[in-house]
Amino acid sequence: MTINFIDNIDKEEPGSVGYLRLVRDRQNPKLINGGLLIVNSRAEPLEFVFGQVRRPNTNLRIFGDDEVKAQALLVRGLFASTKETPLIIYALSEELADGFFKGLLTIEIPILSFSNISTGQMITGTWSNGIHFQDGSPQAVVHDVLIKNGLIYEPFDKTLDGIIEASSKPV
Repeated sequence: MTINFIDNIDKEEPGSVGYLRLVRDRQNPKLINGGLLIVNSRAEPLEFVFGQVRRPNTNLRIFGDDEVKAQALLVRGLFASTKETPLIIYALSEELADGFFKGLLTIEIPILSFSNISTGQMITGTWSNGIHFQDGSPQAVVHDVLIKNGLIYEPFDKTLDGIIEASSKPV
C-alpha cells in the first residue's frame, strides 16, 4: 500500500519578492547600512546583498538633500548587485526619505511600503512608486501567498539580521 501525497517542495514558485531595509548605524549616524533580501513565496532566502554609504561632512555636501542622495546611492548599489529580479519590492516607509521612489530612482517593479509593522496587525501598504499590480498577476499571486501563509512581514527581520551580520556590529 502507498500513501498518496503532493510534493509541495517541487511545486513551481509563483515568483520572488525583495525586502529593502535602510538603517542608520547607531554608533555613527552618518553611516547608512542597507540590505536587500530576495525571498521566494515561502519566505526562504534566495539572495542577500548588503551595502553602506556614509553621508558627507558639511564641507563635502552634495548639492540638494544629502539624505535622499545618500539613500539613492545605496539603493542603486543594492539593486545593481543583485542577480535575481523580484516581482515586488517591500520597504518600510519610516526608513525611506519622503517621495524617495518618485524622485531620484525610477523603478519598473511595484514597491509597496509598509509602516508600523511592529504592531503585528495587517497594514495596508502604500505604493511608493505609483506602480500597482493587477489581481491575478504574478505579483498578486506571490503577494497573496505570503499574506495567506502569514509570512509577509517576517523577511523584514531577516533582512535586518543580514545587515547586522554583514556590518559585523549592531546597528
